[in-house]
Amino acid sequence: MDKFYRNRCIINLCQTGQLTQEQIAQSMEVSQSRVSQLYGQFQEAGEAGLVVKQATGAPPKLTTEQRAQLPDLLSKGAEHYGFEGEVWTRLRVGEVIKPHFGGSYEVSTIGLLLKQLGFTLQKPTRRDYRQNLSRVAPWKEETLPELKKIAEPEDQLVFYVDESAFYLLPQVRPTWAPVGQTPILTEGCQYAHWSVIGAISPHGDIYYQFQESSYTGSAVAQFSRDLLGLTPQKLHIIWDGASIHRSQEVKDWLRTENQDGRVQLTLLPAYSPQLNAAEQVWAWLKGGEIKNVCCKTLDELTQKVQPAFAKLTDQTEIIRNFFTHPEVAFY
Repeated sequence: MDKFYRNRCIINLCQTGQLTQEQIAQSMEVSQSRVSQLYGQFQEAGEAGLVVKQATGAPPKLTTEQRAQLPDLLSKGAEHYGFEGEVWTRLRVGEVIKPHFGGSYEVSTIGLLLKQLGFTLQKPTRRDYRQNLSRVAPWKEETLPELKKIAEPEDQLVFYVDESAFYLLPQVRPTWAPVGQTPILTEGCQYAHWSVIGAISPHGDIYYQFQESSYTGSAVAQFSRDLLGLTPQKLHIIWDGASIHRSQEVKDWLRTENQDGRVQLTLLPAYSPQLNAAEQVWAWLKGGEIKNVCCKTLDELTQKVQPAFAKLTDQTEIIRNFFTHPEVAFY
């Protein structure tokens, strides 16, 4: 109900004299003091006393100019101001505001201020300190476009290949629960796991294999051999520089079984897993399909992981979307 119309109805009821102010308050779902206040305003100012005034709120503590300066101050990073770790919390932002502009903000108010300035709460991306950033940009801007330019006319199938592991230890993710009743995940052995190797193409194809032991150069060579046997086309395999990818077994396979040049290998920049589209497979499975799943045996884990992989195999559009990830930069 429009507030002015509600106030007008309250005054009409008061003027009829048929109901007490308490009864009017109950029927209009307001307090009795509010009814009395409105009637007094009407007697003093007439209809103007019923106009609903918009609350202006407390004046901002930062001027428009100061608010505009805050993003530049925060862009220097949290460690610039003596904090441990390059992360911003509302308390830390408040500690930057106080010495620069004076005054202090409530934590909730700082959150609103940050949103107004275009900030959002985000999970930081992890990056290996050994990564050479000067090699990442050329990969995205030069190597990858050239690779794609060559692959299409030569009818090459491009596959990103990577290895991972699925442990009995659950991939813990936030879940809803009543206040004070934190959910408990009953874990199994942390170290028992399935090793997996997978290959995905920008066409939405996915191939994978499981084994209990970690992958070796010999197993990687066999997977590559199997992958080649699935198609008469040429293959262009993109993977990281892990030792098993540069192993003698892989070199022997290329020397003895790739004399026709059907397979070409390209290494990603070192310590740059975000460039590998296959990494998105593990993120989709572990962070989505099997998150918070606890298993006590490898057989039980298999019953959870295999259907998740089977589901992804049918989701070709999702697999193609892995290549559109900004870090992968394939499209």
